[in-house]
Amino acid sequence: TVQDPLPVASRKANEDTITAYTLVRDIYGQPGLVLSIDEVRTDYQQSRTTLAYFLAALVLIGAVLILLDRAILNRFVIARLVRLGDQMRRVGLSGELAARVQMDGADELTELASDINGTLSALEGTHQRQLESEQRYRAVVEQAFEGILLIDAATKRILETNAAYQKLTGYTAAELQERTLYEMMAQDRESVD
Repeated sequence: TVQDPLPVASRKANEDTITAYTLVRDIYGQPGLVLSIDEVRTDYQQSRTTLAYFLAALVLIGAVLILLDRAILNRFVIARLVRLGDQMRRVGLSGELAARVQMDGADELTELASDINGTLSALEGTHQRQLESEQRYRAVVEQAFEGILLIDAATKRILETNAAYQKLTGYTAAELQERTLYEMMAQDRESVD
């Protein structure tokens, strides 16, 4: 007759060994002996070694990718941004609104450089219009037959005068710039304010 398979119990003896137990019955069906087998856990040890290698490789690959990413980021972004900043600083220090920044490529930094150049062009145009307006103002003031003076509202100090005002008062432009409006008016101080 075929007997039922023997029940087997197993437990981990330590990290390297597993032990299996089974009860062997005698010819009368009574428990006769306990059979014990110790087996080295080679699959478990191999999987732990493989996992350690995998983790080490993962850390190494991660470190290499981080260094590679930093190098690429530095070369293609940070260095170009620093160069753009240096060019902007030179434009600012020179005060030359006709200067432009240069950036090669077809990316966001190139678009930023183009926008900066557009802003510089707009500033240059505004500055040119302001200069032309000042020239027209000076021409009108200098050619006027009426005496015109420009004063500082807070201190009442004379800043500029035209030739007609200088002729009217008998003072030179330099002499008038040393005076205040109070000195030039016949009214008292309160009525001038």
